Amino acid sequence: ALLATSLSPKVAKVAAMIESNSIDGCMCLASGLDMLVEKLSGLRRADLDASKVVCRRLVEWMHAFDVDCSMYSELLSHPNELTMLRSFSGTLVEPLLRRVLRPAHPRYVVVEPREAKVKPVDAELQQLWGSDLDGSEDMRVAVVLRDGLVQTSLIYVRQSTWWLVASVDFAHHGEAAPGHWHINRTPSGDRVEHWGPRGAVFHGTCWNCPLWWLVIPAGLEYASRPLRLDLLPTDAFGDVDSH
Repeated sequence: ALLATSLSPKVAKVAAMIESNSIDGCMCLASGLDMLVEKLSGLRRADLDASKVVCRRLVEWMHAFDVDCSMYSELLSHPNELTMLRSFSGTLVEPLLRRVLRPAHPRYVVVEPREAKVKPVDAELQQLWGSDLDGSEDMRVAVVLRDGLVQTSLIYVRQSTWWLVASVDFAHHGEAAPGHWHINRTPSGDRVEHWGPRGAVFHGTCWNCPLWWLVIPAGLEYASRPLRLDLLPTDAFGDVDSH
């Protein structure tokens, strides 16, 4: 139900139908689209058509994620995600992207900078960390606070210096939900606030990044909590009412 709502918050009827019929992921995959559509009874034509679209997308997403993958880049299948992968293919940034799109156990560093935008935060961290490269760390996450809440997480990879590769925003930006992410390098390796093809801004979603990108240290609170975390065990990630 939460996944259906994330696909289209305006179509709450699909989420209500899933909850009222106690439909879980296994049942949805086993019975498919026909079963979901059959449950959509008594809706107006406009609501029914919109709900069918959401049901179709929901089943497609569940099939796409019901696979064995070694890295999240294998799950990137939306047209804008494929465009992103093609844009970085064969570049010096591609291996760095593939490294951070794998399971990892990075070190988390909490910072409360003077300015919360990505480029000045990165510049401040570069001065702070300097040549802090003892070889024991391969990746690092800078958890950025603003007004005491986690606003952004910056994903770093160790090179000759610490390289900012991607960032996660824990806030709504237009239609981009909390937990969406950006790439902070151009294919040529230049640092940017938000990369995107042909002048557009690329947005990944909280559903297709590694879970460690969304983790924050214990005792901190999100500016806005990613919906994905509400599907995970509450003993590890809290619950909707705990933030």
